[in-house]
Amino acid sequence: MGPTTLLMQIHPRPAVEFPSFSLEINVRNSLNRSEECFAQAAGLYGFQVEDLAAVVANLRETLTYDHEMLSVFKAIKQNPGVEIALISNISEMEYHALRHRWHDSFWSTFDHVFPSWMLGVRKPSLRFYRHVLRATRSAPRKTFIVDDRPENVLAALSLGVRGTVSTLELS
Repeated sequence: MGPTTLLMQIHPRPAVEFPSFSLEINVRNSLNRSEECFAQAAGLYGFQVEDLAAVVANLRETLTYDHEMLSVFKAIKQNPGVEIALISNISEMEYHALRHRWHDSFWSTFDHVFPSWMLGVRKPSLRFYRHVLRATRSAPRKTFIVDDRPENVLAALSLGVRGTVSTLELS
C-alpha cells in the first residue's frame, strides 16, 4: 500500500492587508492574459484596471507564508513513510510568481505539488482529490488533509480522507 500522505494548503499572506474580494474564474475557460483577467475583475467590482494591476503586482512582491506552520510540516515529514503534498487553487501566473519568490527551503518540504491550474480542476471538486490520491498512490484512509476551507475538507472526507479545517490542531 502507498505512503501515508498529508495534503496541505498554504495560503500566501500579504505583508500588508488589503480589502478582500472574491473572483472565481472557470479553470477550463481561464483567461490567457492578466490584462483580460484584470479587466473582468475590475468590471465586476468597479475598480480601475490599472489600480487592480498595481495591487496584484504589490501582492506578488510581498506575499509570504507561515514559517512556523512550515516548520511543523517539516517535523512531520521526518517520520518514515510520510509524504507531504501541497494542494492549492492557484493560477499558473501566481504559481510561477511564488516559485520564483519563495526559496527552495519552502518548496523542498513537499514531495508533491498540485496546483489547480495544472490539474484543470479546483478544490473542492472530487476530481481534484481523486487525481491527487492516484498521483501519490495514497489510500484515502492513510491520507490527512489540512485546509482552511470547510468545503474543501468535507469534499476530501467524502472520499474517505481524514482531515481538519485550519492548522491549529497540529501546532
